[in-house]
Amino acid sequence: MVIFFGATIRGLGFVPVVFVSAFASAMASRLNSPLFAALLAIGLTVLCTAIFVIGLGMSVPWFGPWLGQ
Repeated sequence: MVIFFGATIRGLGFVPVVFVSAFASAMASRLNSPLFAALLAIGLTVLCTAIFVIGLGMSVPWFGPWLGQ
C-alpha cells in the first residue's frame, strides 16, 4: 500500500489515494465486509484530509490530473 500511495499521489490526488488505500487495507481482513470497508475508508479519507491538507496545509491536490482535473 505504501508503494501504491507514493506512486499515485500526484496522478490521482490525495482523496482517491487515501480512499483506495484504506479500502484495500480493510478488505485484507476476512472479518470486514465491503460495506464496513467503504465506511472505514470514507471516515479515514475525511479525517486525513482534515488533518493533513486543511490543518497542516500540505500542498497536494485533492484530486489529480489522471481524473480529468
